[in-house]
Amino acid sequence: MAITSPDEVTDLLSASRLLKFFSRSELADLASHARIEGFGVGESVFKKGDPGDSVYWVLSGRLKLTVVSPDRRELLHSMIEAGDYCGEITAFDGGVRGVNAIADRSAVTVSINREILLPAFEGNSKAAMNLTQLLCAQIRITGATLENLAFNHAEKRIWTRLN
Repeated sequence: MAITSPDEVTDLLSASRLLKFFSRSELADLASHARIEGFGVGESVFKKGDPGDSVYWVLSGRLKLTVVSPDRRELLHSMIEAGDYCGEITAFDGGVRGVNAIADRSAVTVSINREILLPAFEGNSKAAMNLTQLLCAQIRITGATLENLAFNHAEKRIWTRLN
């Protein structure tokens, strides 16, 4: 695996938008609790309906977040590239996963359990406000997507998605 030391994990976490208001020592503490896993192409990181117990950072490779209809049609929700994270909503609210996360390329992830993350955010008001702002941005994107689906014809929706 690409990541072999706690310092390397700390460096990667320090670049995360989600964790930007944590000190180096706080990040080192989080890194000491991190789980590093590798996934081959097509392997599941988590599935829709699984408990949302961790946030995942992609260290290498890429994950695709999808949902699948009852008739097996797959809808791509998003692609999570190296350096990005996923799973934060359910990790913070304690719910179940709303999407599938599948390795689109061979991937290495770092995950941190909510039992470690929640106290860290509770003790850092700037980090908690940052989390709130990031989640609000996701709500805005979801609203814009719904508006686009409801009011625009197919060509316009495709054009909007491509740009």
